[in-house]
Amino acid sequence: MTAATSEGFTDVRPPLVGAETWRQVVDRAGERCECRGQCGRRHADRANPDAEPHCPHFNGQRSKPLHVVPRTHLTSATTQPGGGSGRFGWSRSARLTVGELAAVCEGCHAGIDAARTAQARAAAEPPPALF
Repeated sequence: MTAATSEGFTDVRPPLVGAETWRQVVDRAGERCECRGQCGRRHADRANPDAEPHCPHFNGQRSKPLHVVPRTHLTSATTQPGGGSGRFGWSRSARLTVGELAAVCEGCHAGIDAARTAQARAAAEPPPALF
């Protein structure tokens, strides 16, 4: 169940739990991070500046596997149906289908989480005044 990319990166083993789902999501993504700038980076293609921005990282690059996250993490909280935050608990995340998941590299995953946390903090009501 390992896969090497044409870029010559090392083989990456899938996670112990949910390996089949992870493999399907990563294969659908073409072994490439699906972030298009949601992490806060531009991801501009220097060779083709008119192309849609896309993260250049592939599965196994720098010996790190792609992470599989809910696709709603690639959208902002303000675009969620009903204005919800799109946050999932473990039990709800476990029920997501392959089509509801996206593959992202470690750096983009961290950037997306940081942006979502900052957005949630900004939307939260301020604590009541002490005096």
